[in-house]
Amino acid sequence: MDQPPAPSPSKPSTPSTPAWPPTTAPVASEKADWCVGTVYIVSDDPDDPLSTIWLRGKQMQVCRRSLYMFPLSSCIRRRVIELVTWFAFDKFILLLIIFNSLCLASYDHRSEDDRGFNWVSDNIFDPILTSFFTLEFILKVIAFGFVMDETSYLRDAWNWLDFIVVITGNLQMTNAITSTEGVGFLRMFRILRPLRSLNAVPQMKLLVNTVLSSIPRLGNVSIMAAFLFCTFGILGISLFGGVFYRSCRTSAQPLLLGSNGTECWSWPRTADEQLCGGRFLCEAKHSVSGEKGYCGGHPQDPNEQFRPVFEGGQRNFPWCTGSEPKQVFPESEWICFDHMGTALITIFQCMTLEGWTDVMYRLQDGYGFEVATIYFFLLVPVTSFFLLNVALAVVDEAREDFAEEAAEEAAEEEEKIEAEAEMSEPVHEFAPDSRPSGYAPVAWMGHLVDAAGDVTRAMSKALDAPADSDDQEAPWLDVTLVRILKRIATNEVFTNIIMCFIAANVVTMMMDGYPPILVLQDFLATCEILFLVIFCVEMCIMLGAYGPCRYLRTPVMCFDGIIVTISVVQVLTSPDGEGGPFTALRTLRLFRVLNKLASRWPSFRVLLKAMLYTGKSLSYWIVLFSLVLYICTLMFIQLFQSKFHFVDVDTLGEVAPDQGQPWCAGTEGLASNFRQDCIPRAHFDTFLWSLVSIFQIMTGENWNMIMYAGMRAQGWTFGVFFVLLIIFGQILFLSLFLSMLLSRFDEVQDEMERKEAELRSKTRADEKTHSLKSLFRAVSSLRNVATTWREAVQERKVAPDQDLVSEPKAIRGAAVRSTPLWASKLWSATRWTSRSSKLFLVTSRGAAARRLPRRGGRRRGCLVEVSKPRRRAWPVFCPRC
Repeated sequence: MDQPPAPSPSKPSTPSTPAWPPTTAPVASEKADWCVGTVYIVSDDPDDPLSTIWLRGKQMQVCRRSLYMFPLSSCIRRRVIELVTWFAFDKFILLLIIFNSLCLASYDHRSEDDRGFNWVSDNIFDPILTSFFTLEFILKVIAFGFVMDETSYLRDAWNWLDFIVVITGNLQMTNAITSTEGVGFLRMFRILRPLRSLNAVPQMKLLVNTVLSSIPRLGNVSIMAAFLFCTFGILGISLFGGVFYRSCRTSAQPLLLGSNGTECWSWPRTADEQLCGGRFLCEAKHSVSGEKGYCGGHPQDPNEQFRPVFEGGQRNFPWCTGSEPKQVFPESEWICFDHMGTALITIFQCMTLEGWTDVMYRLQDGYGFEVATIYFFLLVPVTSFFLLNVALAVVDEAREDFAEEAAEEAAEEEEKIEAEAEMSEPVHEFAPDSRPSGYAPVAWMGHLVDAAGDVTRAMSKALDAPADSDDQEAPWLDVTLVRILKRIATNEVFTNIIMCFIAANVVTMMMDGYPPILVLQDFLATCEILFLVIFCVEMCIMLGAYGPCRYLRTPVMCFDGIIVTISVVQVLTSPDGEGGPFTALRTLRLFRVLNKLASRWPSFRVLLKAMLYTGKSLSYWIVLFSLVLYICTLMFIQLFQSKFHFVDVDTLGEVAPDQGQPWCAGTEGLASNFRQDCIPRAHFDTFLWSLVSIFQIMTGENWNMIMYAGMRAQGWTFGVFFVLLIIFGQILFLSLFLSMLLSRFDEVQDEMERKEAELRSKTRADEKTHSLKSLFRAVSSLRNVATTWREAVQERKVAPDQDLVSEPKAIRGAAVRSTPLWASKLWSATRWTSRSSKLFLVTSRGAAARRLPRRGGRRRGCLVEVSKPRRRAWPVFCPRC
């Protein structure tokens, strides 16, 4: 157990506080309090505004007096410090934040606030949560101070968010009690409460710090982006200003209609919705209606050729309905180069690669093919490819710097802990062992036993014949059938056949389609039944070979068994005999083929392992992204709820008059079947649809149409929220994701390649060692055989070619003779290097021995045939067996 160091002589402890005793270890009465979190003062210098305390095994610095009235000698402050630094306190606050987040997501913005869950949330849950958060704020201020000292509450930037949430929550409660206006505005700050969870997870805090620290570093990139945007904006205004007003007209010039005060200029458009003046010339062969048109634009068109000419002058007569100049671009009036604002929005949209081809095609029709093509061929690579990758590099640099700083801090903390541990090393660690001499500690004996076992296993592997681990493992049931099934299951040919059937099953599943072909469907159904029978047979073989326990413990076999069982149940229960929707699960068997491929292809195995380990390391990024997605969803609900109501939900061009109401016009007074035909698919009225819309914007798919709809509904200034969402939600977080992915992937891949190289080198070394040991074993066997032969000849005093056996006897159909002494010694001196029954070992005298197959299923001993030159063969029983 760690203990705090003794206080410095120059910094005496306060007598009224439980200062750390001068002894090297806590006394028995204080040890229990120290374990649960008693505050001990290490240094309390009156000249130093900070004091060092020891709490739960680590040192902390706090202000000497919080709020000018709570010194460290105060029992209240010591107990508050113990409480707010207790891990259960943080967990409790985190649970409150999660509960508050669920309440915010469950809030129904289409119903009234004075009924149902909305009333419970506003009048019960929200005051209780605000009270708890306020109490947390008060306790932390008492423990650490408010703002004056270095370690005070507001000196930590992460606590600013907590302070804002507490203040706005109390203001909202005050306004609700006094019925003051402004409650709706203060509700906006409730969505910030889930962000407080970032302060509770250090890994999340590291990612957020990476994003926040990359923002100042992106200053130079922002300046470069502003310069490029302004350059392309000015160039676009000079080239394409007023082009989006050009359209095909039915007459060459405007005509004056009406009289006596009703005069107006009529210049009707044709049915064509294309820009004209460039590649498109309003000719009859290019027209949709088949009639010739005339290209006309705005009265202030830069090109005089497309300006309207008013007969007798315009004379301040207005345009007739449908003849007024307007932009032809159907999606938005903000996609143009008429001024710098719309030019910057258009360039930003093109930078995100969303709809830039539509803008280019329009400008090719209205201005010219060559100029528009060259402009966008320069704009897209410079803004999208160059700027976004520079942002990625900046975020990656910030992440690496923070990772290095975190590693250095961890190393310093570890060194500090080691130093403190050395200072407070328990005495019994240095005491002599009280066990009798000759007895090592139990742990050391365990290491010796393990080492001896390793040596024994290594020697056994070196001396015995190499075999597969499954073959060497004892069968779960000692019967002949299990051994046969085990031999089949571990056979390479059987495994390859099953893999081929799996691939064929996937191919037949890929042949299915709609509308179905009857002949093909019958063939595929037959194939499915055939494959199912084959996989059932394989499952039975695996169950018999490995047993139910090992079968269920092995993930691959267990998963395959579940798929086969589900398929069998579906085939038996479905009326048409087909497998049902769960048939698609059979495609997951391809992972077995993938695993087999990885086992034989080292580089592919390294890639798969790197992908798996990299995916695990990105879990905190996924949590952070989900939290940001959740916060943005709540924020956009507050901004745009009941605002996305349009006359035409396809074009989103005109806002409906019933904007601000929960439902479309015509549903007043109805209890059900509310109209939603004026609400587009992407809206922010409910939490789920808002979540889908925010995710769509973050992925960059058709996000510009949602932004233009929001600008029509709330004003062009609200487009800033969509731009910021793209910058932070897509560019920054995607850059952080790619940075983490690439760095982690490189680290894991290098580690996997190093391990694979070590494994290959070890395998080659083992093969060389095994070859040398086999050679040494063969030489030793020959030497032992020669020695045994000489001893046998000397003992029997006979010639080597003399017959040494008696007449044969018939036992179970095999000629068995008495075993002479020299043959017994010959067998004991010979080591077999293979389990094959066809291996011959030639002795120094020309005698040959070979192992014969078992007869009649006998299990005691193995029958061996020994033959001598110019003599008849005779069998003996192996004395070794």
